[in-house]
Amino acid sequence: MKINLIPNDENYQKALENLKRSLFLAHTPSKSSSIWKTLSNYYTSEKPDDSPITPLTISLISNSEAPLRLRNEISKLEEKAQKQAEEISKHATDAKKATKEVEKLQSIIDELSKKQGIQYLLDSVSGKAHKRIEADEEFRERFFDESEVDAFVVSVDIRRSTELMLKARTPKLFAGFITTLCNDLEVMFKDNWGVVDKFTGDGILAFFPRFYSGEDAGYFALRAAKLANDAFEKRYREFRSSFTTVLSDVGLGIGIDFGRVHLVRMAGALTIVGQPVVYACRMGGAPAGKIFLNQPAFEVVSEKYALVTRIEETLINIKAEGNLVAYDTKISDQEFKPRRPAWIDEG
Repeated sequence: MKINLIPNDENYQKALENLKRSLFLAHTPSKSSSIWKTLSNYYTSEKPDDSPITPLTISLISNSEAPLRLRNEISKLEEKAQKQAEEISKHATDAKKATKEVEKLQSIIDELSKKQGIQYLLDSVSGKAHKRIEADEEFRERFFDESEVDAFVVSVDIRRSTELMLKARTPKLFAGFITTLCNDLEVMFKDNWGVVDKFTGDGILAFFPRFYSGEDAGYFALRAAKLANDAFEKRYREFRSSFTTVLSDVGLGIGIDFGRVHLVRMAGALTIVGQPVVYACRMGGAPAGKIFLNQPAFEVVSEKYALVTRIEETLINIKAEGNLVAYDTKISDQEFKPRRPAWIDEG
């Protein structure tokens, strides 16, 4: 996004600078963006006929996965913002009128930003949660208030992904394999009440905040991880013909940690930051097919799910840290019925 302004009035300059900051915070480009639209090129100097147009480019993001009604609302707001930008250009030499038009545009942008935030959130969670998120503002704001929350963090990494890519017969065939696998993983994490943070190119990052995933967030995280390993094994076998050589020791390395994380809105999308994210990713360096827990996650899992898990202490070598204790964890065949999130019954 680029914003270049040539103010001709002090008040106008302040208004536009405020708009600039708001637009930057609300619409910083994101790698998850699927559609980019140029809102307008506007603002001229005091002599419109003699001066080049200076661009104000606002990146407005659409996502085809969002509910149709919400996408339509966002589309209408985009059109409204474009028309409002045109109004600003008409009054560029009249500071008073232009400032009022900028304030109107700011109001539209605020509403658009809110809608897009909801859209991103809906794209990150199970469809079973959509109705509650759209209808319950208090519940929805728990994702956006940037407070600390307890969460399990799961990092999934495709081990030997570069070698796997080089073994593919064609880039297109490899892309087909990765796309299918990532679609599977997304569904598995969402269906287990996880929030899909991002795709990393050769893996996925998801989190299970207790306020959303429930008191058995740890079990849901483990179950999603186990299903992810099963999915890789199934899809790799299914796509064997896409590779010139089939590797026997490839798969997913999965790391899980637990602790306090910050939910933040970054580049428009919801993401998490905190130490559990760091160590979940480091534990994601586990061997193919393994699920490694960091110490805080182990303490919760071993206490609550001892009867349905098998845990062995092991070591993992982390660059710049050396060998760390990790907990190689498997879900047993023992029947267990996790408690579904409380908000389902509250609604």
